[in-house]
Amino acid sequence: MLSATLFTLLNLTAQVPVIQPTRLRTVLPSRAIVFAERVPGARNITAQLWISSDPAPETYQTHGWRHLLEHLMARNDGSTDRALESGGGYLRAETYRTATVFTVVAPKDSLTLALDSLKNVSRFPEVTQERIAIEAKVLTQESRFRTPADRMSATLWEKAYQEGGLDPFGNLDTIGGATVEDLRALYRRLFVMPGMVVSVSGDIDLDMATKAAEAALTGRQPEPGEAKPPKGNARPIPYKGPGAARAVAVGSFRAPETVAVLAAALAVANDIPGAFVTYTPSDEKGLVTVGHAEEAAALEAIDRMEPDNLFGRGRTLARRWLAAKMKDPAARGLLLVQARDLRPEIGDENLTTMSTARFAGALARFKKGKALETAQ
Repeated sequence: MLSATLFTLLNLTAQVPVIQPTRLRTVLPSRAIVFAERVPGARNITAQLWISSDPAPETYQTHGWRHLLEHLMARNDGSTDRALESGGGYLRAETYRTATVFTVVAPKDSLTLALDSLKNVSRFPEVTQERIAIEAKVLTQESRFRTPADRMSATLWEKAYQEGGLDPFGNLDTIGGATVEDLRALYRRLFVMPGMVVSVSGDIDLDMATKAAEAALTGRQPEPGEAKPPKGNARPIPYKGPGAARAVAVGSFRAPETVAVLAAALAVANDIPGAFVTYTPSDEKGLVTVGHAEEAAALEAIDRMEPDNLFGRGRTLARRWLAAKMKDPAARGLLLVQARDLRPEIGDENLTTMSTARFAGALARFKKGKALETAQ
């Protein structure tokens, strides 16, 4: 009887399922980070390679080279695109102030294809001066589609931080003047393991995906960094166009003051028809912008707004904004590439403790004479 009971208990124990967490973050010995997220029922796998911009900050002499390198790496010889298309996937790439990201979206059973594609695209591309000239023309065409909000944001960032706030799109003259050796040197500075994050999300086994992502990074050795290029002279480009914007310089996303400024901006924009808000979370410096793409006078309403009428609405809108970020693997990747402990949830925690006084102080910073403005 005892042996039968023991057998039954062992059998029941063997059938207890192992429940994985929904997310797993792993810091590799190389100091690269792998972030895996399980999304039950997802039809696709999304794999991203994030490259921190910290090893090679933009200067006036290199303004736009990271963007140019991203274009050349994503295109390369076209083999990665062809392999993905034949497997039902696709590749896209973007350059932010704090990082460059390559994103692969593929069918749910294509983890190997997705990670192999990231490994291929992370190699230095076949570059010639002719290819640089062709891609510079592509970027010139792309610049024509930049919205007034994009251009106003670029102006205010540079006004707030000078060379440290250069827009990641870049300067077309500087892009056109890049050489093959310039880009090779930039690649060597940027593509080092401590500045890399691989993010994988989908209906995946977290342990298996983490091991596969680590294998995709295998063989990459940190290369010695090179001296940063000398800084050029400031060449701020004022905004010329319709509408206007006001911005407030903020610190790290983890700072309570930052989320208060974001809440104030969202509340203000909600009361001004047609207004927009831009903000990208950062672990260092940031800018929260409220603007209107058509009517500059529309922002004058901010000067008449009172915090008591906006506090509750601002907190609610900021919670919704943060909730969307928490669901987006790309948002987590952008935070992780800056700091290992930087999470969207930090903002939500700060919203919970935000006082009316802190919100009022944040709102006051958007008033005329205190905010950075595209038009004085």
